[in-house]
Amino acid sequence: MPELPDLEVLKDFIDSNFSGKNILEARLNNSKFLKTKYFPPKIFNKSKLSKVSRRGKILIFEASNGFKLVFHPMTRGWIKLGEGEIFTLEFDDGTKIGIYEVEPVNLLQLFIVRKPENLSILKLIGPEPFEDKFNVDYLLLSSENFKGNIKKLLTTQKIVAGIGNAYVDEILWDAKINPFKKPGELGKSSFEAIVKSTKKVLSEAIKTLKEVSGKDLPPFEYREHLKVHRREGQPCPRCGTLIQAKFEGDRGTFWCPTCQPE
Repeated sequence: MPELPDLEVLKDFIDSNFSGKNILEARLNNSKFLKTKYFPPKIFNKSKLSKVSRRGKILIFEASNGFKLVFHPMTRGWIKLGEGEIFTLEFDDGTKIGIYEVEPVNLLQLFIVRKPENLSILKLIGPEPFEDKFNVDYLLLSSENFKGNIKKLLTTQKIVAGIGNAYVDEILWDAKINPFKKPGELGKSSFEAIVKSTKKVLSEAIKTLKEVSGKDLPPFEYREHLKVHRREGQPCPRCGTLIQAKFEGDRGTFWCPTCQPE
């Protein structure tokens, strides 16, 4: 699943390379992915792509006529240069950006709206990890009476936006906190470590993904730089203990039993 670093780099690439261009035509190539029916894709025709922004794991394409295309990639959605199997923006200079699914899981969501903030997927989203609001006091308050473990807390989008399964493993490893601990078992110093590690890990990931991408689109779900996620049985980069994993369905949690003791 694309997470904040993936989508931040994707957003920056599209915004810097396509914002300001005139939209010749917007094409919906598969109607089942459009979740709003009020406005047709042709509403973007002959307008200009003004800006591309990100909110959590969601990208927002803003047109000069006031309409927005909201793109929620869910687990396998991504963007490529050229025609997209699901949606295409074609510009008057002949360039195109296409929305598609890397694998056909049929989960991707598109919305055409004037006010994205009224969509439920954006109404209920928490602060961005780089915002001042995302701090120790906020996390302590958010964790009161929370029933799940600390990993579940940090991947709950209404608590903090953009962090998913992969990067929370990295954050908790960096903070030396066991992912299965309940928030109530952690003291203030642990939450301070989480806030610090969140900003550090995400910042470093964004920098790495930009370096990997160069002047091209970032690859879908690049994970080669991660230290523990998907590294089961490999030595911990910090202490050498073999990384452990626990799977629930198709999602795994990866941690170092020495650095992140129970």
